[in-house]
Amino acid sequence: LIEMNAKPPVITAAINADRVLMQEGIWPLQLYDPGTGLRKSVGSLKVLPARKPIALPPAPAQQWPAVAAAIPAPRLIAHAGGGLDSRPYLNSLEALTHNYDLGHRVFELDFNWTRDDQIALIHDWDNTWQTLFPQADHAQAPAMSEFLSARMVDGQTQLDLPRLGQWLRKHPDAYVVTDIHAKNMLGLQRIKAELGDVQARIIPQMYHAFRYPEIRALGFEQIIFTLYASSLDTQSILDFVRKTPLFAVTLNPERVDAGTLLHELSASKIPTYVHTFNKVGDMAQFESQGAHGLYTDFLYLGKDGTVLHQ
Repeated sequence: LIEMNAKPPVITAAINADRVLMQEGIWPLQLYDPGTGLRKSVGSLKVLPARKPIALPPAPAQQWPAVAAAIPAPRLIAHAGGGLDSRPYLNSLEALTHNYDLGHRVFELDFNWTRDDQIALIHDWDNTWQTLFPQADHAQAPAMSEFLSARMVDGQTQLDLPRLGQWLRKHPDAYVVTDIHAKNMLGLQRIKAELGDVQARIIPQMYHAFRYPEIRALGFEQIIFTLYASSLDTQSILDFVRKTPLFAVTLNPERVDAGTLLHELSASKIPTYVHTFNKVGDMAQFESQGAHGLYTDFLYLGKDGTVLHQ
């Protein structure tokens, strides 16, 4: 998607789908005018294979003084709001409340774009949309009104930004980690605009290191650098993270350099999470490798700190 920053006849545009630029292939491009909602096909973009790992440009980290963590980094982060009745990926009102009652205070949530460019809390418009909303029209992504009126399984209540804001105001010690599927910066701008009074409890996940100044400029201070879309080499990641105020780092332990990263980041006292794990023994396993904690659907901590499964 190309978003116009000025009206014709002179158009300045920026590609705001970061993940497209990280994946080899040919991608269709549309010109989108947010003022009118009109779209026009303008050809395609070819992303070539990377010739070598991307080296990090000089970091602007020294411009950003260290910030105190808004909340101590927890050992567990509830993935997609946490599971409920053996169902993951709910991102629902009931899932949030259920996992809050189990003791979770930090919730990773999925944010996706509706057909009319509003933000809905759902992982995807394919399998998840079909599974959680079996009676809905699955031919295309819904408009927001269609999403909110669709019947969710098990009597669950789907969320948009206003509903999420209401829940956060009722739970003033809860925090949300964003996983915005496409147009991350535009999504963070929208979240800031609609949830400004609770913005301090929004923890953006950042997919590319070069976005850090832009995210800080929006007023977000607690930032997680998630590595699954990054092409930085190991040393560039370490150099950036050691110099940059972050809430945490998140990675997939199947990365070839996961062992090195977990060891080095732990030695540097940088909280690092692995995702997504649901066995009681996973916590001890990854803590022994240097992880601070896990993203999880079904684990929670007992009052004595014991890891339990729903």
